[in-house]
Amino acid sequence: SCGAWLQLTMKSTHVYFVLLVFVVFVKAESSCGEDALDCAVATEVTADGESVLLEDKVVDEKSDGETTAAYAEPIFVTFWNHMKQPVRIVWKNVREDQDDVEYMILEPKGQTAFTTYQSHVWYAKDDETGENLQEITMFWAQSVYSFETLEVRNARDEALEVERRIFMTEYKERTGLNWLAVYPRKNVSFHMWSPIEVGTEQLVTSNASLWHNHTKCSEDDPLDCSVDLDRPEEVDADFVVRTMSVSPQVFHIPGCLSEDEADLIVSMVQGRLTRSLVSAKGIIDPDRTSSTCWVGHDENDVMDNIFNRIADILQIPRHNMKNMLAAEHLQVVRYYEGQEYKTHHDYMDPAIHAEHSYVMRGNNRLATFLFYLHPPEEGGGTGFPESTAGEDGKGIIAKLPKGDAVLFYSMLPDGNLDIASLHSGNPVEKGVKYISNLWIWEPRFR
Repeated sequence: SCGAWLQLTMKSTHVYFVLLVFVVFVKAESSCGEDALDCAVATEVTADGESVLLEDKVVDEKSDGETTAAYAEPIFVTFWNHMKQPVRIVWKNVREDQDDVEYMILEPKGQTAFTTYQSHVWYAKDDETGENLQEITMFWAQSVYSFETLEVRNARDEALEVERRIFMTEYKERTGLNWLAVYPRKNVSFHMWSPIEVGTEQLVTSNASLWHNHTKCSEDDPLDCSVDLDRPEEVDADFVVRTMSVSPQVFHIPGCLSEDEADLIVSMVQGRLTRSLVSAKGIIDPDRTSSTCWVGHDENDVMDNIFNRIADILQIPRHNMKNMLAAEHLQVVRYYEGQEYKTHHDYMDPAIHAEHSYVMRGNNRLATFLFYLHPPEEGGGTGFPESTAGEDGKGIIAKLPKGDAVLFYSMLPDGNLDIASLHSGNPVEKGVKYISNLWIWEPRFR
């Protein structure tokens, strides 16, 4: 049944939540003033990643005139509380003669995001006893931190942790990006289309031909259809993979479904749709107001053929699309007027899903293959706000005709998670919207 398949999508708040709390540290009396950011200091970062606190806003120089330190750049960070108790988050004041600054109480499984600086120290304290439970020093190449129990921290391989920090430093210096995936993780093994540049068209061939014929819809309700499709001959057909955005990696694939196939999928889910959920635990969230159902490849021959077609277009072996090996079931989503899915990522952030062993092994969503089954009359596009391909680099919105598809990657070829893959299902302004998406995992689902 549809209710058994809960959507695994993590609602990401890293980008926009950070902006909302960019300077909301503390509004309390302290020697740092009204904002704890007033206590920022310059730091020196040595070759091994260690930092030395300097006098406030002082930059020393060597005898030969070379600068040995620079002002600290702000670091946007997210804290997660993976303990079973609320913790009090406290900032260690860099001035020894002044009190530390209490920031907030963070509930279990809760998160908060703000800006801080290299070498700043934050504590997690027991909210009742004031006992110091954990101390974290900010590291410029890391953006996500977790408060964890002593047992969990002791279980970690210390040598691997040192290796991880060195890797993250080198990665940030080389790419300018934070490493968000688990470490270590291999490069993506599945084929990934290279975007090259916006407008690039690449061809791929599939013999999973489009099904046509015999779609009958009610005059009173155009979505009430009975479909009896004829099996086509297996004839090779070319599909175009057209680049819409280089970062994130987004592609338009025209004519992926026949109109009859799209009608069939819509008709199959009538009476089976339930409220859309978020996260692996299946949570109702006001940011997602649509209805959802899940359809397997084995429900009929048409669906099996569509899964084969997706595999061919992705250039991934067909067996990986079946039996939940590297792909979930096809998710069908309905949006009425005013309904939407606000900005989120499709990948599973290890900092949030640490309790899922398959995520911590490096398994994650590689790609989203999204079909437009019944576009609304107005609104309802798929937005990519981080894309630089739009006008003035302010993002793009995909609004495609029935049967077309959007493919976008949630991972980079090196195995890192792509924070730029942030996207949204924009509000439907008029009409009803049906889409379906298939999530492909790498190297496998679970």
